[in-house]
Amino acid sequence: LKILRNLAVKNHLVENVDFICGVLKFKEEAEGLIMNSSSVASDEMKSQAMAMWYQYLQINSPDEVNVSSTAREQLKSQLDQWAPNAKVISKLVARNCLETDSDHRIAIFEIAFREILTMLYQNLWTKFRVEEAQALTLEDEDNDG
Repeated sequence: LKILRNLAVKNHLVENVDFICGVLKFKEEAEGLIMNSSSVASDEMKSQAMAMWYQYLQINSPDEVNVSSTAREQLKSQLDQWAPNAKVISKLVARNCLETDSDHRIAIFEIAFREILTMLYQNLWTKFRVEEAQALTLEDEDNDG
C-alpha cells in the first residue's frame, strides 16, 4: 500500500487511493457495528430474561409458574452462563446482513468505487508493478548484502 500511495502522490492521484481505502474501511467498520450492536441486543435480551425469571420462575416469585425443578435449574444455569457483551452474530453473518440489506447501504459508494478502481488501474497499474519490482529487488539486495 505504501508503494501505491507514494506512486499516487507522484501522479496527483492520492485522493483516489485514499477514497478506495476509505470505502474498504467503511465496509469493515459497518460489519463491526452490526456485530457490536448484536452484543447490545444480547445484553437487553438477558435483562428481559432475568426480569421474566424473577417474575415467573424464581421460587416464591410474584407470579411463580409450576415447572419442574430440572427445568428451573436448567434455566437458571443458562441465565448464569449468559456472558455480558456477547456478540450474537459473527463477522460472516454481519457481512451477509449487509449484503442482503434491501436498502443496499453497504454498497452506497460502489459506483464511484468501481470508476476510481478502473481509473487507477488504467493510470497506475503498470507503474505500480515497476515500482514494486524495484522495491523487491532493493529488499533482496539488502538481505543478501
